[in-house]
Amino acid sequence: MGGFLGLLAAWAPGVRGGDRNRLALVLRIENRAALSRCLGPVAVAGVLAQIAARLAADFRLAPTLQSDNGGHLCALLSPRQCRHAVRQAARVRALCGAGFGLPVLPVAPVIAAVLVRGPAHVGPAALFDCGRRHLAGAAPDGAVPLIDWIAPVLAGRAAPAQPQPGRLAPPQPAAPQRPLDPAGVEVRFQPQLCCHTGAVTGFEASAHLRHPLRGLLNPADARPALTSSDRLALAGAVLAQGLGALRHWDRAGHDVGTVSLDLAQAELCQPRLAETLLWELDRQEVAPSRLVIALQQTAGTLEGAGPVAANLHRLTEAGCRLDLDGFGTGHASLQAIRRLRVRRVKIDSSFLLGCDHDPGQQRMILAILALADHLGLDTLACGADTGPEHAFAAQIGCSHVQGLAIAPPLPLERTDAFLTRRRAVAEDLPRLRRA
Repeated sequence: MGGFLGLLAAWAPGVRGGDRNRLALVLRIENRAALSRCLGPVAVAGVLAQIAARLAADFRLAPTLQSDNGGHLCALLSPRQCRHAVRQAARVRALCGAGFGLPVLPVAPVIAAVLVRGPAHVGPAALFDCGRRHLAGAAPDGAVPLIDWIAPVLAGRAAPAQPQPGRLAPPQPAAPQRPLDPAGVEVRFQPQLCCHTGAVTGFEASAHLRHPLRGLLNPADARPALTSSDRLALAGAVLAQGLGALRHWDRAGHDVGTVSLDLAQAELCQPRLAETLLWELDRQEVAPSRLVIALQQTAGTLEGAGPVAANLHRLTEAGCRLDLDGFGTGHASLQAIRRLRVRRVKIDSSFLLGCDHDPGQQRMILAILALADHLGLDTLACGADTGPEHAFAAQIGCSHVQGLAIAPPLPLERTDAFLTRRRAVAEDLPRLRRA
């Protein structure tokens, strides 16, 4: 087996998904050097100690929490926490985004974190090292991704020498590989509901790579192997399947307005991105207004000129809609929101966690809704994973809602039955009108 998937197969630990029962957290302060210059190393050490204390208290990590010379905090989570890994990621993001106080002033460091999931036979040091490598190659965007541990062995090569504790593994030369094959990309669709009518207004399309040993993988799990051409091919493959799904729903008589495509900085920076997406829209004869581009916020990505601004300008001029992901947690300014003509903001899942009973979460959501209302923006509450969270988001005034309480990401063949059920439910609901 060759090409991109062959490389993944060579990296795979050779275990089934059900055997993974270790979950490691790796965290670091991205702007540690700048804070050290401004505040001094003692103050930065104090911030790191506060982070450690906060995580240890909330996650009960004290027995496994450790730090290294590179400014990383590493810990193993309990088996019970491992079973709810996505929820733990949201908790980590909420804890680290609350700010930290020093004796002289409050500090809001830029924190990057990752959860690494691996099989029982993989030791903590290997999981921690995988997390360090991921953070070394990823731009901070406020997210706490969940990645699978991948054995550091390339096809036809011996395993690289193990790094010393506290040091990153030396970079390895890339193995020759063919471009990513779009046939190996499978798209799942998570529905988005209108809170006023209960109707399905759109689906978010998420890409997964078909792995020969481990089933479907999120592209974030294989980020080190994705080249620039791979990312462009991946975005094109997701769009092609997403637009094909829209045409399928139209033929079946379902009223689905849009399909949403998440794009990170790596994709937005591709000079030919807008050309690729608009060509696919034209080929499938789908109106550009039915495509929603969800922008992930990264420091500097949405500000100023460059290929990102050029791509977004061309897409919005053609009629595509823009959503801003992680509203309230990222780096985008209000000026950038206006300049880019963003139409909807996505309330981050960290604010939805426990919002049905947590007054602090409720105040944050109300503040975001008030700001969005003054800016004339719709809102999409992401990560409503329980019935009470879904109910609160709908009742408090969110325009749309998405999460596991409604449905997980579905393969296309399962969306028809879901849409039929939701249409019957929506027809029985009273219509809500905003004041």
